[in-house]
Amino acid sequence: MGQQEKVATSLAGAVSEEISASLTAVDAELARRYPGDPGTRQPVHTVYVPGDVFEPGTLRSWGDQALAALDEHAPDAASFAA
Repeated sequence: MGQQEKVATSLAGAVSEEISASLTAVDAELARRYPGDPGTRQPVHTVYVPGDVFEPGTLRSWGDQALAALDEHAPDAASFAA
């Protein structure tokens, strides 16, 4: 096997600044909606669903189940945080 070329894993300063500038309004709206958010990275939840069981209603069904679980186990912010 030959050597592989290194792949850049970050954006050039000008590109990063341009993207950041284009997101200014979005960032302001997020700060308004979620005051106190530290702006740090957030956890990501990934779900793997086998292709043979995925169907058009899968996402809706899972969402409904998640909301039902919250209603049962964490009906308000205080109990969710506990």
